[in-house]
Amino acid sequence: MTRQDAFRKAARDYKTKFNVVEVDPTVVSQWMVDAGIYDERPLSKVARCRQELVRALKDEMTLDPQGREVRANACIPIRALKNPLRDASSSTCLRECAC
Repeated sequence: MTRQDAFRKAARDYKTKFNVVEVDPTVVSQWMVDAGIYDERPLSKVARCRQELVRALKDEMTLDPQGREVRANACIPIRALKNPLRDASSSTCLRECAC
């Protein structure tokens, strides 16, 4: 179960337990913490920075050669490249190679 699934399940459990149709995220969050359902995972400073960076970059848009608006920062895993240093600096468009 992913973290997103766990949050959705907790919201459904809250609705069932308290017999409500709509939930207030603040109230449900407090209930999750009090009930021990949610336990914050400690993140290092680098992990928090990475999280914020990814959130910022994912929303950046650009126009592709056909004039369509697309995400500017399509993710290409480094391990997918045979030689990351050479491939990243070559004139080949990595986005076209990955599509």
